[in-house]
Amino acid sequence: MDTLEFFLRQHAQIHSTEVAAAEGGFSLLEALLRGLTDDQFRVRPRDGMNSLAWLLWHITRGEDIAVNTIVAHRPQVLDDGWLRRLNLSSSQMGTGMTDDEVSDFSTRVDISALRAYRVAVGQRTREVVPRLLPGQLDEVVEASHLGTVPNGAIGERGRWLEKFWQGKTKGWFLSWLVLGHGAMHLGEAVCVRTQLGARWA
Repeated sequence: MDTLEFFLRQHAQIHSTEVAAAEGGFSLLEALLRGLTDDQFRVRPRDGMNSLAWLLWHITRGEDIAVNTIVAHRPQVLDDGWLRRLNLSSSQMGTGMTDDEVSDFSTRVDISALRAYRVAVGQRTREVVPRLLPGQLDEVVEASHLGTVPNGAIGERGRWLEKFWQGKTKGWFLSWLVLGHGAMHLGEAVCVRTQLGARWA
């Protein structure tokens, strides 16, 4: 198994069954979200906790930006009319959002469209990554290219990301912003689900 094959196997597990089917069908995300209502997606169980809807948006936006804008130098999936479908006016990925902004997002977003957006981003990733050459994973993303991240994707309180991302390789963006970051926030989502009183196993 090479590096890209390993990435795709891990990637499948943090996506829906539509995406995971390519790697045998197991989906950690689907198991986590199974049986929940749209209202449960929107709830912030305690002060300072995120909603499942916000978490799903945050990790999906991170993947869309990392794979398409940064690694592949192509338009992000969101540009395909998704903001309108999601009932959103901002493409901000969520880093640095205030509690009020997280609550407003959670109330506003169309849950069915959000889940469909995650599928679309996952499927695009699985088109892009197999076309990469192994040596490209070691390429450092130029600072000038990071400046092409779509306007509005990073809010003012998330500007620290621009410096944090500097000097990182394409492989880093795939391993961290797609896999590590996604898995970390899915762990957070387990806690949110538990706080909702919905058992998960």
